[in-house]
Amino acid sequence: MPLSTEILANREEFDSYTQIELKDVLPPNKYWLVWWYGGIRKNIKDNIQPLVKIVFREFFPNENRLSEEVYYRDICIAYLDQVQIGTICKNNMAIGRIKFERKTFKLNISEKSYDFISINDCCKNNVDLPFPSTLYKLSYKYDKNQMLRFELGNQNKLVIPSIDYFTKAYGSSELRVRA
Repeated sequence: MPLSTEILANREEFDSYTQIELKDVLPPNKYWLVWWYGGIRKNIKDNIQPLVKIVFREFFPNENRLSEEVYYRDICIAYLDQVQIGTICKNNMAIGRIKFERKTFKLNISEKSYDFISINDCCKNNVDLPFPSTLYKLSYKYDKNQMLRFELGNQNKLVIPSIDYFTKAYGSSELRVRA
């Protein structure tokens, strides 16, 4: 799958990054792109911070493309900022990021200005998907991960993974541990 974005591999941007704390390491000497977030599950080991399943795809920077296969690894939710969607990793280190177009939105976060949506719900209810499946291929046809959908006006909507919003809104707060 070709990428239409350029790579931002400015090492200075990652000076605060340390070794990524994945439960199982990814195969070495390859580039891995954080593609999506899977579900959240209880962390049996420390019973405090839950684990988030991260979806990786192998990235071929010289060809500017991704593999079709996906790899799953668990990471403690406290470390989720190390592996944001678009982060490029190699040998369990964050080494770059896909350069996304940045846009600013004014969001109304009152209760009736957003809803939760999943690919699975759309398929079951025969409703339009939040984004075309050809634009952003997921590993499961009926992905159950929840996304937040905000109304922007002019029939436009902003859709983001709810885990992304959740971790940004609560940061490293202890409220996140209890949520």
